[in-house]
Amino acid sequence: MTVESAAQMDELKLAFDLTKSRRDAVPLSSLPAVFNLNSTYATTVVEAAIKRVHEYRSELTQMYKFNISDYDDLKPLSDSLLYIQGRIARRIERLNMLPIHVAEGVALREIFFVYGDLLTLTGAIPAGVIAKLRAGQGHQDLIEDLAALIGLFSEHPEWMLAGSPVTVAHFNRAKGLLATLRVEVGEKEDPDGTQTTLYLERRRAAFLLIAAYDEVRAAIVYLRRHEGDALTLVPALYAATGGHSAKELPSDPVVETKPATPAPAAPTAPAAPAKYTVDTDPNGPFERPRS
Repeated sequence: MTVESAAQMDELKLAFDLTKSRRDAVPLSSLPAVFNLNSTYATTVVEAAIKRVHEYRSELTQMYKFNISDYDDLKPLSDSLLYIQGRIARRIERLNMLPIHVAEGVALREIFFVYGDLLTLTGAIPAGVIAKLRAGQGHQDLIEDLAALIGLFSEHPEWMLAGSPVTVAHFNRAKGLLATLRVEVGEKEDPDGTQTTLYLERRRAAFLLIAAYDEVRAAIVYLRRHEGDALTLVPALYAATGGHSAKELPSDPVVETKPATPAPAAPTAPAAPAKYTVDTDPNGPFERPRS
């Protein structure tokens, strides 16, 4: 499932907001140490499974000890995970774009500087103003220079008449670039949150989705035990490669640990042949006990 419109994004955000209290209630101790779920693949699997299983919903409601809310919650939980994955993707994209935006900002600033030098020679700009701005360096200095130049030129729109070295288009682009750089460099709060917060939200959203899907999957496996098509209706959330695809966005930091060397197993006596077979639950895991 991909996000294609603002309306769809609003729908995903609504699901994310509605499930917030449930995510907040998930203790950190319940979360796996390593996140290795391909969120995009998993939500696609869930979306397809919801449609395939829908015709069995009435049967699911009659199953003993099965909570139908696990099925009904699949859609909002899937949307919630997809929404947080989208926020992570946007944040990574902004970080990747920083060098490009810095280079554009430096070139744009130089256009303002060159024209500023001419305006200084004519006395329109006090001597030393442009020279002082030229003295700094670094990302933060670029942001401060653009802000100062925007403020200076905004007071003199006549400097940006048609044919001038700095046009209104340059001015407007400088304002947009300034807002972008302030987020990318970290001067202003990232609207999508910090990396730590985003990854924690994703782990909690995935935990809830996996738990609900596992319940539905177990119920369908039992319900369709004679037909043998359960795994087609509700396939695994993990890709067949055994983990996540190469296209999955970066996972949470992985901590590798060496497995403990198992102690030699103590010899055991051979088990005596069983005289009886015991069916501990003749009614099945989801059927109501027969009276």
